[in-house]
Amino acid sequence: AIARQAGKRGGGAPVITLAEGDAARDSNLDDVIAIDDALKKLAAFDPRGARVVEQRFFGGLTLEEIAETEGDSLATINRAWRAARAFLTVELRDFRADPG
Repeated sequence: AIARQAGKRGGGAPVITLAEGDAARDSNLDDVIAIDDALKKLAAFDPRGARVVEQRFFGGLTLEEIAETEGDSLATINRAWRAARAFLTVELRDFRADPG
């Protein structure tokens, strides 16, 4: 049961975090390209989520500031942020598992 639960949570896959406001200044080119590709996929699927990530990750804005900028409620922005992070986690985990 523990092994099955671990598999649901990544099962030892490399962890990639999105530190707000800490854009890819120390990343290598492959990482930057992977992030750009993942953001493009996200934008096609969820434009609001992509804008939230860009404002949070690259602009360093708080969720409250993004809600004000977007004209949405904080709850809406929180949902978009969580969904976008989940989407990007899967996309970037796949990249890390097979960097090609």
